[in-house]
Amino acid sequence: MQANAVEDGGVEALFERTRRKPDLANRVDEVIEQAVIKSATDFPAYGQARTSNEFRKLGVFVSPSGVRSIWLRHDLANPCPAGHCAAMSRKGSSFA
Repeated sequence: MQANAVEDGGVEALFERTRRKPDLANRVDEVIEQAVIKSATDFPAYGQARTSNEFRKLGVFVSPSGVRSIWLRHDLANPCPAGHCAAMSRKGSSFA
């Protein structure tokens, strides 16, 4: 099979091409993303579901997994029982 791939497409045909670029169309607007980041630093005890519900009350739809994705992109999601300790330590607060 490898011999056929080399004959058909050269050496480039042997390289793995499964990496996909992220689909940026699936991301939320920058304004909403910044609001989620601000909410994470202002209310560190809120989880992703609570954050999503608070935005839904304001008429903004962001799913809980969308909130988590935003947190992960900005390094705000830590397995910390008190909330987002990394965000709070960067902000300069002492949240316990």
